[in-house]
Amino acid sequence: ELIHVRLEHALDFEAVSYTWANASGDVSRSRNLFIKSGNGILKITQNCEAALRTFRHESTPKLLWIDSICVDQQNLLERSEQIQLMASIYKQAQRVLVFIG
Repeated sequence: ELIHVRLEHALDFEAVSYTWANASGDVSRSRNLFIKSGNGILKITQNCEAALRTFRHESTPKLLWIDSICVDQQNLLERSEQIQLMASIYKQAQRVLVFIG
C-alpha cells in the first residue's frame, strides 16, 4: 500500500538503500509491484524486488521508504526536489536498511 506523507509529519519509517542494478548490471524495470490500495501496478527493478522480499514481511507490516517507489521517476521536477530532501529523509528514518544483493 502506498501512503503520501509530508516529511514534517512523517510516521515512523525505515529507509531502504540498495543499488538499482542487479549483479549482471540490469536496471530494467521488469518486475511488477502490485499496489494494494488500488493504485495498480508499479514497475520496479529486480534488485528493488529482492530488497522488498528481504525487508518486508506480511506478518509484520512496516513503513518503508524506497526512492524508486516513493519518488515519481518520470517526473523530473519531483525527482529533482526529492534528491534535495534525501539526506533529511535518511536522517529522519528510524533505521536505514542496506541491501547489497
